[in-house]
Amino acid sequence: MCEQKYSMVLRRCRLLGAGDRETVDIAIEDDTIVAVSPRISGLGEQEIDIQGKLVSPPFVESHIHLDSALTAGNRDGIKAALCLREFKFGVNASKV
Repeated sequence: MCEQKYSMVLRRCRLLGAGDRETVDIAIEDDTIVAVSPRISGLGEQEIDIQGKLVSPPFVESHIHLDSALTAGNRDGIKAALCLREFKFGVNASKV
């Protein structure tokens, strides 16, 4: 019987709510967490010993208010793209 192979296995990870001293292994395949267990028997192409440090999901603020971003509209008759260009590059949009 062959052992399961993963892209990456993170060993001895501490998770919030999992107890102070308990650690788990996290198996990742193609950028997706596929297993969380006290001991994953499979091997990873890359293995990292986290040494009991806390592991958490990324803290990324990914939402955007499309109503504001896409309907910036005109500002004194200047199209939204020119306003952005003025803001980003310091170009005076009224002279473009």
